[in-house]
This record gives sequence, C-alpha cells and structure tokens, in this order.
Amino acid sequence: MQPFVAIAVRFAHNYVAAIVALVTAGMTSEAIPYSDFAHLLLKCAGLAVGGAAVMVLKDVVTIFGRLEGKYPLASGSV
Repeated sequence: MQPFVAIAVRFAHNYVAAIVALVTAGMTSEAIPYSDFAHLLLKCAGLAVGGAAVMVLKDVVTIFGRLEGKYPLASGSV
C-alpha cells in the first residue's frame, strides 16, 4: 500500500471515530449544545477535523519512519 493511501485511510478512520465520540458526548450530556440531530452531526463533523488532523501527524511519523515494522506494539500495528 502506498504511504499516502495509508495516511488517508488512517485519517478517515480517526475522523469517523472522532465524529462518533463527539455525537455520543453531545447526545448524552449538555457538553455540545444543539437544536436537532442534524445540527449536532454538522457541529461534530467540524469539530472532528482538528482531532483527525493532529492524529495524522503521528501517523506520518509512524509510516515514514517505518516504526510499525520495527516496533509493532508501540505503534499500535498489531
């Protein structure tokens, strides 16, 4: 797999995971104010970009540093 494809897949995974976590937090508490589910989903989609972007930095270091081959347990690639 090409490194940039691997980064894109990891970004998508982190983005969806962040959206699910934020929507769950918003629906179970008053931490994220919203008027309806569509509004909550759009707000969480915007908030999730930042978290996924930060995780991409870690993924770039992991992939281009070939850390997943050298240290699979430490990089979470088990």
